[in-house]
Order: sequence, then C-alpha cells, then structure tokens
Amino acid sequence: MKILLLLFVVFLSFTSCKNKNDSVSEIDWGKYPQVNLSLPKTLEFVGDELPCDANLKVIGDTCAFLKPTFLQTGEVHLYKLRNDTLIKIKEIIRKGNGPLDGGNQGIEILTLDDGGIVIGASGYNPKTFHLSADNRSFIKDLQKWELNEIPTKNYVNKILPIDSNRYLIQVTGDIPSLLAYYESGDTAFTYIPFPYPDDKYSDFTRTMAYSGIMKKRPFKEQYLYHTVGGKYLFTFTLNKSKEMNNINYIYNKPKEFKLQKDGIGLGNMTDETPIHSYVYCTQNYIYVCSSDFTWLDFINDNINDRNGGNDPWFYNKIHVFDWEGNPIKTYHLDQYVSSFIVNNNDSLLYGNVIDRNTDNVSIVKYVLN
Repeated sequence: MKILLLLFVVFLSFTSCKNKNDSVSEIDWGKYPQVNLSLPKTLEFVGDELPCDANLKVIGDTCAFLKPTFLQTGEVHLYKLRNDTLIKIKEIIRKGNGPLDGGNQGIEILTLDDGGIVIGASGYNPKTFHLSADNRSFIKDLQKWELNEIPTKNYVNKILPIDSNRYLIQVTGDIPSLLAYYESGDTAFTYIPFPYPDDKYSDFTRTMAYSGIMKKRPFKEQYLYHTVGGKYLFTFTLNKSKEMNNINYIYNKPKEFKLQKDGIGLGNMTDETPIHSYVYCTQNYIYVCSSDFTWLDFINDNINDRNGGNDPWFYNKIHVFDWEGNPIKTYHLDQYVSSFIVNNNDSLLYGNVIDRNTDNVSIVKYVLN
C-alpha cells in the first residue's frame, strides 16, 4: 500500500509539472502591460549599403558588427557606431574556405562577459575567432584574433561561447544528443543529454528535427534553447557532469514533422506547427517573437496579407520574460522587424526593417520604456 501511494504521489507530481510546462504556451498577455513603440530613429549608413537583410550586433557603444542573415554567408562587416550613424570600416571576415575565412555557413558574433569578442563559423569545418578585451584596438586586423579550429567530422549548426575556451556546440549526425560541450584542446565533444520531447525519431533525425538557437545569459552560466519552428523554448544550467539542471520551459510545443517514406528523413512540418520565432536575451530579460502562422498558412500562401504585407519572419509584437520564465510585458512596434537586438541596460532596441515599396534595408532604433 505504501509503495502504491508513493507511486501515486510521483505520478501526480509528474503530471502537475507537465501541465505547468504545457500551460505556459497559453499565456493571457492581456493581464500584463502593453507598451506601444513608435516613430523610431533610422540609423544612417556611411559607406557601403547593406547587401541584404543584415543582423546587427552592437559591441559596447562604439562599434558594431553586421552579417547577412537570409543567405547565411560567412561574411562579417565592421562598422563604427557614432550616435545614430554606422560608418563602414571594413569587411573583416569574408566568404570562403581559407583559414581566416568564414566558410559558406552560418556566423555567430558574441560579446564575452570579460569584454572579449568571439566570432563562431559553423559548418563542416567549424572554427572560432577570439579577440581578448586587451586587444580590442586590433579589432580591424583578423590576424590578431586567436583562431581555434574545432575537431569534428559532424556538421556543426551553432557555436555558443561560454568564455574564451569553453563552448556549447549544436551538432547534426548519428550522435547521442544535438548539444555538446567543447573546451579548447579537447579531441572530442562531451555530449549533453537533451530533453527530447519524444522518441519517435532516430538519433540522426532528432538532431535535425529539434535543431534551434542557443543563447547565454550575460554574466551568468544560464542558457536558453529554442527551436526556430514550433514554440519550444526553455532555460537551463549545467552541472559538473555536463548535464542539464534547472530546466524551465517558457514554451513547450515542439516542431512536428511528417516523415518521408524511408521513415528517417524529415518531410514537411505538420499543418498546425508554428513556423518561425526569434529570441534575444539580455542579462535581465528574454525577448520573444513567436509567429502565429502555421505551416498550413505558409502552404496556402495567405500570410503576407495578414502580416502587414510581410513574410512570416517579420514581427511587430515582442513578448518579454524574465529568466525565471515569468511574463513581464508586451511591446507593440509600429514597424515590422525581421530581427532585433537590445542593449545591455534594456533601454534601446535596434531592429532590421525593409521598405516593401523599394526593398531598401534599414536599421531603426526604438527607445524602450
């Protein structure tokens, strides 16, 4: 009888936790402050025009990196930030396969807690470029950056620096988990058990189905993971054994796919799966844009008319959470942004916008309340 009672209590605890995680995707945002943001300042560019939609990463208050987003080419452009003007300095990383090139895959640019900068180039030949805070005066000279080639035969989707020597790696392949820990000098990854929501896919397929974006909370070893499609977003920490602790779901609705005839390859997402999201983190807050549009909406080609004439990866509504997963507020923008960043003290938001009449790309600055 005691054993049955214990099992019953464990079952209730499990189901109550699961229901709590499921319920966070149904937040009544009307109960929280709604903040309207309008009339942003458009940043002026001096030098080359943006080649396409670009992801802005402000480093401190004096310079900025931009990289193409839609094409995901291995380019990084350095600009000087002076008030509301971006002055082109040079292209410090170019597309290519040389030792100091960014390859042809994705690029991530991050500021370390100690003031250093890391540029991570993913793909089949992943590498990182590290510039210490003491060498910031050499920011224009990539020869002064420390090059670290990451040893792996698998495809690397994303690289997230913890500091100048430690990294979280997102990997695709027939491997135990899509997340791994890597320290400079290691000859192999330490795989981090990933909380897959189900076991209906093979190891290889799961690394593709649940691929996403990793973020680190500035000045703390707390992390965030979210899938680009679906609504699947959680925070976590790592223990000494490189296992996830303190997992807290903000959204718990993963992407769902139809399998191909071989039962392994991924087909299209299921009709009701949300198709896109965007997340940015500061020390205090998590900023989330989640598309209300599904894969069926995308197939039926009826999104643009319902989204201000924009594709589904443009947003004018941003939900804000704290790092405990509590809803804080919603920002409503008077323009649609494809991506954005927020400065360290959560007072300014820089967003990428496109003029649908001219297709001109610009970056606007909102002052946050």
